Order: sequence, then C-alpha cells, then structure tokens
Amino acid sequence: MQSRYIVTDERVKATVGLLSKQSREYRIPDIQSLTTSQSIIERVFSHGSITLKTASNDQITWTGVPEYSDVANTIREEQRAYDAA
Repeated sequence: MQSRYIVTDERVKATVGLLSKQSREYRIPDIQSLTTSQSIIERVFSHGSITLKTASNDQITWTGVPEYSDVANTIREEQRAYDAA
C-alpha cells in the first residue's frame, strides 16, 4: 500500500493504493472536525493518525503519518487563515 497526503492553503488530499489508486480531497472550509490518535505501534515509530470529517459525515483517515501533530496543526492554521480572509 502506498499513500500520499497533501495539505495546501485551499484543500487536503489523500491518494491511496499501489496497483489501483483512490483519491479523495476536501476543501479547507469544508472540514468540520479533525481528530488525532496514536496506536501503540504508531507510538513506537513516532507516527499517528489523523481523521478529517465534513458536515455530511464523510471522512478521510490518514494512518502512519510521521509528525502527525504538526500536520494537524498545519491544517488548523490553514482553517484559521481561511476564516480570517
């Protein structure tokens, strides 16, 4: 399995898969909830998971994310910047 996660000032995007790929993206203002977690295995490798949900209860879960708390903070900063604009 191969995963790629992208955070920009306009959207977050996940592309997952090796032989066949699935892509999902959300606009920054559409994200209603952001949850972080860390399993025991992820703790050993200093990785974590991020779950993003929209108002329609659609979600993306990113697993095995290095420096996951920094990524979550980046998404929050982009949301604040969007709200301020």
